[in-house]
Amino acid sequence: MPLSVSEIPADTAWAVLEMGMSAFGEVERLSVAAEPDFAIITNIGTAHMEALGSRENICRAKLEVLCGLRTGGTLLLNGDEPLLRGIGGTGYRTVYVSLDNAKADFRARNIRVEESRTLFDLSWEGGEERDLCVNVMGKHNVYAALFAFAIGVMSGMEPDEIRRGLERFVPEGLRQRMTDLGTLTLIEDCYNASPESMTASVEVLQDFCRQTDRRSVAVLGDMLELGGQSPALHRRVGAHLAYLGVEQLITVGPMSLQIAAGARQMGLDPEAIHSFYDWSDITPVVETLKEILLDGDVVLFKASRAVGEERIIEALKRETASVNP
Repeated sequence: MPLSVSEIPADTAWAVLEMGMSAFGEVERLSVAAEPDFAIITNIGTAHMEALGSRENICRAKLEVLCGLRTGGTLLLNGDEPLLRGIGGTGYRTVYVSLDNAKADFRARNIRVEESRTLFDLSWEGGEERDLCVNVMGKHNVYAALFAFAIGVMSGMEPDEIRRGLERFVPEGLRQRMTDLGTLTLIEDCYNASPESMTASVEVLQDFCRQTDRRSVAVLGDMLELGGQSPALHRRVGAHLAYLGVEQLITVGPMSLQIAAGARQMGLDPEAIHSFYDWSDITPVVETLKEILLDGDVVLFKASRAVGEERIIEALKRETASVNP
């Protein structure tokens, strides 16, 4: 982040900065350097559990963002996260967004997940907007839209202008990017992963497959930095994907064997589960995909960044290009 700040042109009106952390004190240093006018805490998950030990400690570490928040600034919080309720202090304003809490400052309602997009209605003290749209699937993406809309309103932007900005959003890189590969659809979402984001991605996969009447395939790799809770958290993801009805599962990496175990325990057919211990060798993964994929399948790729699942995607694309030059 410090490098990003140093490269911001002098005439820049807005800058959005992500403050990553894996230990106490890191967000404090970044916030003091950035001096933000607005600070957002999107959620309190289980990423970085290895270093911080509990969700309560993760919450404390993220709240260090207040150390650099400018006097009179605004702290925006997820009102559906119990650990973030009741946060407040002098010198700054606290604003809550929510999908469930009617008392939140900005509230989404009537959320509809459609093929390749999500629609929702929004109400706040100053007004109401219907049929707002973001061009990504999943209820979890509505939170990001709520935070953006709230900051726009508080900065004096007109709701129609904010609406148009949300509609122009397109995912970048390996963040829930949907691409077609012949008759297949790939959901490339392997920039990084936590139990919460992996579960959300699987839900997107299943929503898309239900709406398009297609078969779902999940290629899931290890989620790192989860500490002693890692096996249980991986198994929980596996159980949830089996409950949702994922039809084929490929796991990549030693810890993702626990995803397979959770899926089996929840009833996924063992013949539909294909596990690979060593993520450094993608050849058997690609060969298995070539064997099991059917025309029309939708394939989700999700794992921590270190697993490098984009290598599997690129290899699959090369194989397809060689067959259909």
